[in-house]
Amino acid sequence: MIERKSGPFKPAVFKDHYGEALKALVAEKRKKGKITETEEEEAPRPKGANVIDLMDALKKSVGGKTAAPARPHKAAVKKKGRR
Repeated sequence: MIERKSGPFKPAVFKDHYGEALKALVAEKRKKGKITETEEEEAPRPKGANVIDLMDALKKSVGGKTAAPARPHKAAVKKKGRR
């Protein structure tokens, strides 16, 4: 497959889909003054029996307690050493 797809680059055959989409958005912005977002369908997420709630698993692993709030650290005082 790699041998079949490899070869010299032919710029005339290359299509820049990103550039075309960007130009279309700019043209729409100029025409309407605002850009409307298009709704893209998300792929359905697979559901399975092996899916676990990570937060519940983490809480169980630390004994069911919630994390303690962070304590503010005191600024470190540098001591001058003897030379």
